[in-house]
Amino acid sequence: MEIKLPCILDGYKRKKDRYCELNFKGCMGTFGVAPAHKYPREWYRSKPELLSDYHQWIIGCQYCHQILDDRSKTTEEEKDEIFNQLRP
Repeated sequence: MEIKLPCILDGYKRKKDRYCELNFKGCMGTFGVAPAHKYPREWYRSKPELLSDYHQWIIGCQYCHQILDDRSKTTEEEKDEIFNQLRP
Protein backbone atom coordinates (compact mmCIF):
# COMPACT_ATOMS: atom_id res chain seq x y z
CA MET A 1 0.00 0.00 0.00
CA GLU A 2 1.44 3.34 -1.05
CA ILE A 3 0.72 6.41 1.04
CA LYS A 4 0.68 9.69 -0.86
CA LEU A 5 1.61 12.58 1.39
CA PRO A 6 0.93 16.18 0.41
CA CYS A 7 4.02 17.99 -0.75
CA ILE A 8 5.24 20.92 1.32
CA LEU A 9 6.08 22.67 -1.94
CA ASP A 10 2.37 22.89 -2.77
CA GLY A 11 1.85 25.26 0.16
CA TYR A 12 5.13 27.05 -0.53
CA LYS A 13 4.16 27.75 -4.14
CA ARG A 14 0.83 29.18 -3.00
CA LYS A 15 2.57 31.73 -0.78
CA LYS A 16 2.55 35.12 -2.50
CA ASP A 17 5.98 36.10 -1.32
CA ARG A 18 9.09 33.99 -1.03
CA TYR A 19 10.66 36.15 1.66
CA CYS A 20 11.62 35.06 5.14
CA GLU A 21 8.59 35.30 7.42
CA LEU A 22 10.67 35.33 10.60
CA ASN A 23 12.54 38.57 9.95
CA PHE A 24 14.88 38.33 12.95
CA LYS A 25 17.59 40.98 13.31
CA GLY A 26 20.17 40.00 10.70
CA CYS A 27 17.55 38.45 8.37
CA MET A 28 18.84 37.63 4.88
CA GLY A 29 15.48 38.13 3.13
CA THR A 30 15.35 35.66 0.25
CA PHE A 31 18.78 34.07 0.69
CA GLY A 32 18.46 30.36 1.28
CA VAL A 33 14.73 30.43 1.99
CA ALA A 34 13.39 27.04 3.04
CA PRO A 35 10.65 25.64 5.26
CA ALA A 36 11.56 25.99 8.94
CA HIS A 37 9.59 23.46 10.96
CA LYS A 38 8.10 23.97 14.40
CA TYR A 39 9.56 20.77 15.87
CA PRO A 40 12.78 18.80 15.34
CA ARG A 41 12.76 16.24 12.50
CA GLU A 42 12.53 13.34 14.97
CA TRP A 43 9.18 14.62 16.22
CA TYR A 44 7.65 14.08 12.77
CA ARG A 45 8.78 10.46 12.36
CA SER A 46 5.52 9.11 13.75
CA LYS A 47 3.47 11.84 12.02
CA PRO A 48 5.06 12.38 8.58
CA GLU A 49 1.86 13.88 7.17
CA LEU A 50 2.40 16.90 9.44
CA LEU A 51 5.66 17.81 7.69
CA SER A 52 3.63 19.49 4.95
CA ASP A 53 0.97 20.96 7.26
CA TYR A 54 0.92 24.75 6.78
CA HIS A 55 0.77 25.30 10.55
CA GLN A 56 3.96 23.27 11.10
CA TRP A 57 6.38 25.33 9.02
CA ILE A 58 7.36 28.89 8.22
CA ILE A 59 9.41 30.20 5.32
CA GLY A 60 12.78 31.18 6.77
CA CYS A 61 16.01 32.48 5.30
CA GLN A 62 19.16 30.55 6.11
CA TYR A 63 20.05 32.83 9.06
CA CYS A 64 16.58 32.97 10.69
CA HIS A 65 16.07 29.23 10.16
CA GLN A 66 19.29 28.59 12.06
CA ILE A 67 18.19 30.90 14.91
CA LEU A 68 14.82 29.14 15.11
CA ASP A 69 16.46 25.70 15.21
CA ASP A 70 19.15 26.62 17.74
CA ARG A 71 17.68 25.69 21.12
CA SER A 72 20.17 27.93 22.93
CA LYS A 73 18.80 30.98 21.04
CA THR A 74 15.08 30.19 20.79
CA THR A 75 13.17 28.46 23.58
CA GLU A 76 10.19 26.19 22.91
CA GLU A 77 7.91 28.87 24.41
CA GLU A 78 9.33 31.52 22.06
CA LYS A 79 8.96 29.18 19.11
CA ASP A 80 5.32 28.47 20.06
CA GLU A 81 4.65 32.21 20.29
CA ILE A 82 6.24 32.80 16.86
CA PHE A 83 4.15 30.07 15.24
CA ASN A 84 0.98 31.25 16.99
CA GLN A 85 1.51 34.75 15.60
CA LEU A 86 2.37 33.67 12.06
CA ARG A 87 0.02 30.68 11.81
CA PRO A 88 -3.09 31.60 13.85
